Amino acid sequence: MKSTASESRVMSPTIYSVSFEDLVDVWVESMHPEDNLLVIWDALKHVDILKSSGFVLEEYALYNNKILTITVDDVRDCFHIMDVLSTYEEHPYIQIYYEGVLLTDNLENLREEITI
Repeated sequence: MKSTASESRVMSPTIYSVSFEDLVDVWVESMHPEDNLLVIWDALKHVDILKSSGFVLEEYALYNNKILTITVDDVRDCFHIMDVLSTYEEHPYIQIYYEGVLLTDNLENLREEITI
């Protein structure tokens, strides 16, 4: 039987809203549960800052980038990198994860309270 325009269709969709932050949390928990991780948002927009700070990056590899992750041996290195990158006037949004848990970002002022 063919549906006509006068017939109404009843739907009951289930809708979820997922933020980028939630997706990053799941990514970190799944892929980096024991790492010291720096998350840099919109790295392509800040590629000049990253390169001038010593990172070797190919722009073509970042063509569709929203998030760049960097793992380091010591969580203090994450703080050092964040401090260096945050000195630029237009710096990227940066988050620091330790063993799968978000510690801080460069928008918060929590670092003096964190002891690892």
